[in-house]
Amino acid sequence: MASDARLRPRGCELCSATHRPFLCADCVNGGVLGDGKAALLALIRRRDELLGRLREKMERQEAQQQQEAKRQLHLLELRHVSKRATSAEQRLKRVKSAVVVLRNSSDARQVHLDKASTQLLEKRKEKLHRYFPTHARVTQLTFSCLQSSLEEEWCAKVRQLLEVLPFRINALRSGSKAPIQVTVCNLQLPNGRLTVVDPKQKPETLDAALGYALLLLDLLGLYIGGPVIHQSNFKGSYSSIWRRRTFWDCRPVSTGDVLPLHLGRNAPTQLSSSTWPSSSGDQCLPHRQRQVEAAMHLLHRSIGAFASDQLGPLGAKLPEGWSPFASLAWICSKVARDSLRGALQQLGALAAADGKVGGDGNHVVGEDAQTSTSLDTTQLLLPDDDDEQVDADGWCCIRGNFLPPPPSKPDDVEHWAKAMLSENRGGWQQALRVNLLRALPGAPGAWRALNGG
Repeated sequence: MASDARLRPRGCELCSATHRPFLCADCVNGGVLGDGKAALLALIRRRDELLGRLREKMERQEAQQQQEAKRQLHLLELRHVSKRATSAEQRLKRVKSAVVVLRNSSDARQVHLDKASTQLLEKRKEKLHRYFPTHARVTQLTFSCLQSSLEEEWCAKVRQLLEVLPFRINALRSGSKAPIQVTVCNLQLPNGRLTVVDPKQKPETLDAALGYALLLLDLLGLYIGGPVIHQSNFKGSYSSIWRRRTFWDCRPVSTGDVLPLHLGRNAPTQLSSSTWPSSSGDQCLPHRQRQVEAAMHLLHRSIGAFASDQLGPLGAKLPEGWSPFASLAWICSKVARDSLRGALQQLGALAAADGKVGGDGNHVVGEDAQTSTSLDTTQLLLPDDDDEQVDADGWCCIRGNFLPPPPSKPDDVEHWAKAMLSENRGGWQQALRVNLLRALPGAPGAWRALNGG
């Protein structure tokens, strides 16, 4: 009201009576537009300053309230984190105490395990010193007995097989200087050449000899269990041979891979002077001769695999100059008479007694030989009674010709049949049936037709 009094002009009764400023024009002009303008502006500035201070104070108060709220929130979070840290510290203490307990238990178990390991080692040493030598000796003796029984079975089977298919090697007698010749069923086999050995020998005879040799090798692989890398079709003098498609599939890879093992009836007496194997690109030789050479090569490879399987584990091999047929005949002769292992061990003992020891200290023949040593021909001599069998009383059984002459000689076959029928009254047929039943594989009922059943 003091400010209103200052704005009113002096002597204005109307404005003074109503207690309201600026009712008359004189008072308005005097108070607002005149001298009172400066005071009004000062009041306005004062009001603005007060409003600014009030606004700043309110802003500071609001910021202070926000900061206080944040501080309270942080305090709450701090208390919560402190509780979690305290709980984690307590759990860590419990885990540390559990680790200490487990470590102590593990140490105790380790000590107990060390003691048990020491006791086990001592018991194992005791077993090794007492039990296992006896067990190993018993196992070795059992294996030796089984090996001897198996070799006896092999000997009997091969002996029966050689009765049906006589397979002999000549010129391996003491004092004999004749060249080595191999015969099967009294038919001479080639010595690594595709030529007829005897000029008087017909190609059909050579074909029959190769067929019998093929049959003999197949039966040896069946009885003894040696590896045979071929598959054959035995048809006497018209036999054939081929490679297997797979280990389980006996069929040939293609029809052209079936190789004939026969020269044919119209073949000349001398096919070629070259030895096998010939080059596949040699176009000078006939196609049939190349097939026969390939068949002979496959047959020789199969015989070589069989001989290596028999002689390789024993640490010996036959002389390099021998043909595969000669090696097979020598092995069959030794297996039929005794054991091949025993024969080679005997040769090794004789060589060791004579001072024939290798440079590395290995004997000539033996199971412990690291390298295969070729035997001399003088060491491989067969006894004089190799073709004879001695019974328990000491009598020698001399056998005659078991098989008839080849079909290529019909006159000889007819004379032989008449002679056998007239002398034995059919006994040779019964003997043939019995020997076939012994030598050929299969159940006896499968050969009932041979006995007339």
